Amino acid sequence: MNDVCAAVPEAVRFVKYLELNLASLAPVRKAVATFGAENDHLDVLMNSVGIMAQLPARTKDGFEI
Repeated sequence: MNDVCAAVPEAVRFVKYLELNLASLAPVRKAVATFGAENDHLDVLMNSVGIMAQLPARTKDGFEI
């Protein structure tokens, strides 16, 4: 986010950071509620995540990680 705002200073008014933990549906629901309370639409969604060399596992909700 800081890089975007440094490159395009007027983006500070529009770019928002919203933490989202995809390992459980509860934080996803919370993030959706937070976003919906503060915004009326979404133009762009950028995800940044990485996981490597992990043993097979499942989330609390039973989804494969």
